[in-house]
Amino acid sequence: MIADARIFTELIAVRHGRTAANNDGRLQGHYDSPLDAEGRQQAALLARRLRAEHFDAFYSSDLIRAVDTAAIIGRSCRLHPEPMPELREWDMGELENCGYDDLRLSHPEIMTGFKFDAAELNIPGGESKRAFYRRIATVMDTLAARHPGKRILVVTHGGVLQAMLKYVLGGGNTWNFLPRSANVSYNLFLLRREGWQLGCWNDTSHVNGLADPL
Repeated sequence: MIADARIFTELIAVRHGRTAANNDGRLQGHYDSPLDAEGRQQAALLARRLRAEHFDAFYSSDLIRAVDTAAIIGRSCRLHPEPMPELREWDMGELENCGYDDLRLSHPEIMTGFKFDAAELNIPGGESKRAFYRRIATVMDTLAARHPGKRILVVTHGGVLQAMLKYVLGGGNTWNFLPRSANVSYNLFLLRREGWQLGCWNDTSHVNGLADPL
């Protein structure tokens, strides 16, 4: 923890740009799908926003959609992202790259559990919800301990951001609905001596001018 309450660590977590799987309604998990054309444009708009900010460290999930987003940000902001497997999306095992409509028929309990934030979810061939949430809590605390009082930028995934939000807000119990984060959303978490706090959630103001020339 940070010794001086006036000093706090900032973790800026952004989601990757859109992929064809996002657009087609397929569950990705660790399935390695690249950005589509709109996703690359989204990432460029996010990078343009981030140019105005200072970061002391830059990390990215090592899945290609996050790596590609981080590379676009890095070129624009003169930053060098460090790949970090712990920032990967929830491992969906046998469900990866399957369409949501098909999964609602083949695995209705799991899909309902996603929607209503079931306390326990075990993914066939994948990662349990408990293990996934523990991984994300650990990586947040690890990065904050590695860079105390600094500003850390991470490129990650929608499920990871939801897990971060629940950890920061102390969401040990289930929520009726778990807030989602859009592609290239900007999210801010603050660590003070008293613990984690939410600074900003799902800010997508930088993509309002998506049709504008870059």
